[in-house]
Amino acid sequence: MMGCFRKPEFQWLQCWMLWGTIILSGSGFAAASEATRLYHLAEEALWQNQLVVARRLAEELRQYFPRTPEGKEALYLLARIAEWRQQPEIALRWYQAYLESNPFSVHRQTAAMRLRLIRTALKRRAAPVLRPFLKALNLRERGKFAEAIAVCDSLIENFPRSYLADDARHLIAFIYLTDMGDYPRAIRNYERLLKEYPRSNYLDNAYYGLGIALEKMGQFDRARKMFQTLKDRHTAIKLPLGQVSFPRDNYFSRLWFRKAEQQLEMLAVRRAVYARKETLLQEQPFVLGMGDRLVV
Repeated sequence: MMGCFRKPEFQWLQCWMLWGTIILSGSGFAAASEATRLYHLAEEALWQNQLVVARRLAEELRQYFPRTPEGKEALYLLARIAEWRQQPEIALRWYQAYLESNPFSVHRQTAAMRLRLIRTALKRRAAPVLRPFLKALNLRERGKFAEAIAVCDSLIENFPRSYLADDARHLIAFIYLTDMGDYPRAIRNYERLLKEYPRSNYLDNAYYGLGIALEKMGQFDRARKMFQTLKDRHTAIKLPLGQVSFPRDNYFSRLWFRKAEQQLEMLAVRRAVYARKETLLQEQPFVLGMGDRLVV
């Protein structure tokens, strides 16, 4: 840049343009940094249940940084705030606006799922059932697992014939399985899901979850039955002796078929390893570090 001062007078315009570009770039970086700062503050306020503060910060992002990634994410935050305020109609509008902005974010899938959930509930005029279910989902996200389960139990008790009752039962089982590692309770709730909601869309999830929980408890035979049942539900062709089979020709069948097949393969390996350890334990306990003396 110092060379600019030694150039002919007619080239000073180019020098000033270069300085202007640097200054504008610097202001762009500052704006991006401020947008990021506001977004993190809004997100933190939301997780701390400071909804008024979170909404104010999200609105500032929309107003001053509408075309930045953080400005788009502000729409998602506003939808979540509306959820916590038990305002599904407002949340629906914000989710729609967020997805229409074509965000490139990990929140996109969650927003699409919540949008479908809220839209279906409002069409069914089932907002009284939707509100506690959304609350349970949000409680789980915050790590308040016991509270989320309590809300789901209350939903099932108060709305036993609701179309979200099986969703609530599945969420309870899922929390016990993946979040709390309470496999006996997970098994009981998955079994109740299969028994009480035989036409539920969560039957495949239930068989898969049962297989995982039973395997964790060392009940390999029962786990294998669950995975095999899941695989059979999505099998189109099964050749003699059951050695070769093919899934049905749709995306979800191929997905569940493959997941069940993988679990059956891994289960066979784990079962063989477990059996080998049991044999060694009985025949040569000192080999496995069970003691420093051989009892004869």
